[in-house]
Amino acid sequence: MLDPASDRFVPLRSTDGKYLYLRGDGASSEGDRPFIDRFDLATGKTERLWQSTAPNYEQALQVVDRDANRIITQRESPTDPPNIFLRDLRDKSLTQITKLSDPAPYFANVKSELITYTRPDGVKLSATLYLPPGYDKSQGRLPFFFWAYPREFQSADAASQLAGSPYQFKRPGRQNYLMLLMHGYGVLDGPTFPIVGANGKEPNDTYIPQLVASAQAAVDKIVEMGVADRDRVAVGGHSYGAFMTVNLLAHSDIFRTGIAEMTTRGLSRSSQSASSRRSRGMAAAFVTCSSRSSRTPTRRARLSVTCCGSTSTGSTST
Repeated sequence: MLDPASDRFVPLRSTDGKYLYLRGDGASSEGDRPFIDRFDLATGKTERLWQSTAPNYEQALQVVDRDANRIITQRESPTDPPNIFLRDLRDKSLTQITKLSDPAPYFANVKSELITYTRPDGVKLSATLYLPPGYDKSQGRLPFFFWAYPREFQSADAASQLAGSPYQFKRPGRQNYLMLLMHGYGVLDGPTFPIVGANGKEPNDTYIPQLVASAQAAVDKIVEMGVADRDRVAVGGHSYGAFMTVNLLAHSDIFRTGIAEMTTRGLSRSSQSASSRRSRGMAAAFVTCSSRSSRTPTRRARLSVTCCGSTSTGSTST
């Protein structure tokens, strides 16, 4: 809360001064379930005051009063756009404040599904699968596009937490990769690429093998589901996701093409920082990016690098 006396943000305390309030994403086996806890300053114990429940995704935006009797939330579902609500925790009432409509109704018939799968080392992975409107498996397998961003963890358990929520409302922006669904592509949004440290090692000590294993597990899953053409899968990402993209194209034959999106500053810093393991890999990947395949005699891999609005495209063949 904003303290009028100091003009600084300070933790909100209860009227009697005994409690603070905690807010979190609530990662669970069902996906994210945001919550609010009350924290007892004397005992250090917490009490769960509220948590989002299916079939909606709801997150707390603001605690209205010092005793957390009322909270402002944003509530949504796969078919209901995000709107603002006032939730009274005393009588469990819910009052809608805004009534925003679907900004892209043409997208309403897109099929989405939160899928889970496992890497060979046992780490559990997840992603949101999108299929074009009206698509049926009888129409054949689809070309697919992945958009992802790797994250680092110090344990397999932390890396295996289910990311996102199957109850969120999804619509594309004007330049969003989900627009590919309107052109007959399948999209795998946010496939998890955890880089896990183990046995005292830093996560990036085994960056490439873990990256490739996560990508292979994701492709194997959607091929197993009968919706994806293994030979027509592309990958893309921004910043660290761009770094991921060039390394996947350089060190595996999983993807046919890739889009690496990052700022010129980010590209320059990554190329010049010789002390960073990730940066050394990036500098090499932009130069030697290739794709090798045992399925065809010659396969051409293309990489599109977008920097501050300008795009350059290169290719290699083996």
